[in-house]
Amino acid sequence: MAAPNSSVNSHQLHYAVNVQGTKNVIDACVELKVKRLIYTSSASVVFDGIHGIINGDESLPYTDKPLDSYSATKAEGEAAILKANGTNGLLTCSLRPSSIFGPGDRLFVPSLAAAARAGKSKFMIGDGNNIYDFTYVENVAHAHICADRALASEQEVAEKAAGAGRHKDQSASSPSHPPVM
Repeated sequence: MAAPNSSVNSHQLHYAVNVQGTKNVIDACVELKVKRLIYTSSASVVFDGIHGIINGDESLPYTDKPLDSYSATKAEGEAAILKANGTNGLLTCSLRPSSIFGPGDRLFVPSLAAAARAGKSKFMIGDGNNIYDFTYVENVAHAHICADRALASEQEVAEKAAGAGRHKDQSASSPSHPPVM
């Protein structure tokens, strides 16, 4: 569970970590016969910055126009994780938290506070009813535990949670409708 700061829009950096780093983890898991791999993706892989996501689920396609290099490379990393499902017994799934915050946060909440102090938060986008998720870090940890338990269940639950639970109209190599939890 690692990624460069999403506010640093360096495609080379994000690609190295979110795509190549993810592929390295997959290769190590396959080589070492790891049973389960849970990827921490991002809600930004399906968000185009224009259309709100209400009651979104794993049927949402990746956005055709990622907001930045972070989002584009997280989608590519997620697609690699889901494609690896079933390789040498490895079960995979992806979680898509949004704007994680909590104790020890040195990025998200401090940047909001800094923007407010600098007078940069005195604007509103849309009609003020925009929906945006913030995810508490303990909930992210709990989601990972639940995902691990689902993958370990070795029953229909595992099949639905794993990358193999793709929609029937989706081929194994197509990332257009990735299964996520």
